[in-house]
Amino acid sequence: DGICEPDGALHHAFAVTQLDRLSKAELIACLRSLALARGTEGENVLQVLSSDSARVKTMHDLTGGNPRTLTMLYMLLETDTEGDVFQDLERLLDQATVLYKARVEDLPAQARVVLDAVALAWDPTLAAAVSAATLLEVTVVSSQLDRLQKEGIIEKVPVSKKSRTAFQISERFFNIWYLMRHGPRRQRSR
Repeated sequence: DGICEPDGALHHAFAVTQLDRLSKAELIACLRSLALARGTEGENVLQVLSSDSARVKTMHDLTGGNPRTLTMLYMLLETDTEGDVFQDLERLLDQATVLYKARVEDLPAQARVVLDAVALAWDPTLAAAVSAATLLEVTVVSSQLDRLQKEGIIEKVPVSKKSRTAFQISERFFNIWYLMRHGPRRQRSR
């Protein structure tokens, strides 16, 4: 805990680097660079990048350009050049399950309930809507939303010019995973 807490004894001994989302061009450049560095093992990825770039671009849209999924996506492309986007998505979801499941299980009960409501909404949602969906008081919901935002799990999104703010899962691939693993059948098929 001394590392994770901003006031902890060891927190200042480590450098925190914020990884921003990658654009499609940056993702493709990173995949190409990894493939070239891997030599003959990377030839499959170079083939996919040159012959099926739409597959990679679609995966970028689904993962939101998250750098964490870059390595998983690379390994998936290296081992299977014949796959399609749906197979890729399913395998990425399987690979991410351990990480995402642990992230959810580490949350306190109320934070999980709020996360569930935000994730199942998919579109940015207001605190009042989360309150109605969870049957928690708006003040409790707001407190949990602040907590989840500080942990980087959700983000604020402006929804109107009147400074109304809504919330969504900050890592869209995490939101897709959540919907596919916890959402109703109709939502999963959508």
